[in-house]
Amino acid sequence: MDSLSFISDICGALKKIKRTGWKYRNVPLPESDADHMHRCAMCALLLSQPADPRDDYSSEKEKFHPSRVDQTRLL
Repeated sequence: MDSLSFISDICGALKKIKRTGWKYRNVPLPESDADHMHRCAMCALLLSQPADPRDDYSSEKEKFHPSRVDQTRLL
């Protein structure tokens, strides 16, 4: 078995394995380990990006200033 085939088999198996804690707590439609790993990788990618110097939040009167975000609508 070559290494590419091995990795492909492992990734395929991760799509079928459901998160253990979710199964123990009887969460309906638990996410798979692959789903969780993908979500974590995307979060890490987004958090590792440097701040865009064009984003100027020095004035709270700006339309998209973080203090003007309706946090209840985000959740």
